[in-house]
Amino acid sequence: MDMNRRKNNFRLNDKTLIKSWQHLFAKSCFLFLIGFSYSSIENNAHAFGLGDVVKIGGDLVDSAMEKQDKKEKQEQEQKRKLLQDARGYADPIMKRYKHISSYHGLKVSHDTQTLYSDLKYIYSGDNAEKIRQTAKKLDDDLNIYQSKINKLEQQKKAQKEKARQQRIAAEKKRQEEMRKKAAAEKAAAEQAAAEKTAAEQAAAEK
Repeated sequence: MDMNRRKNNFRLNDKTLIKSWQHLFAKSCFLFLIGFSYSSIENNAHAFGLGDVVKIGGDLVDSAMEKQDKKEKQEQEQKRKLLQDARGYADPIMKRYKHISSYHGLKVSHDTQTLYSDLKYIYSGDNAEKIRQTAKKLDDDLNIYQSKINKLEQQKKAQKEKARQQRIAAEKKRQEEMRKKAAAEKAAAEQAAAEKTAAEQAAAEK
């Protein structure tokens, strides 16, 4: 990704240099034509000096180039905004891929892995539309995996609930058994006490 950005910077520097040369060349050609025309039209020579004509011509070239520069800056700003928006759209999708691909018990297909790799590479470039298209394809793939994850989570939740209900049932059974045991022991103790009392009374009557 860093290498791709360096290439983009080199391209930008080259474009800036070429643009400067184009500006200078256009201005030189325009001034040459004005000077040539001026020397060919002798009957208008008294109206303006050659310096005035050259200055006016230079101002016209500068004005035209300024308008062109402004237009190009606006286009570049619009392109930068589109690229920023496209990357903002792709960021959560790339983050989502990392989350899904690391989910235990789920394997991401080779095609989806390739889409993610492609998106990482394209992300560092300047093609906003391509970034959006690739991110959208990856997002569509991830929706399928998210559905699988949701089903797995529901199964896990159902298993946990089943285990919880089993623990509750086992605890109720244990407590019921303890209650029955305590009641049986109490009844046995009461029976033994009653028999002892009866035996003592019988002995006393003799």
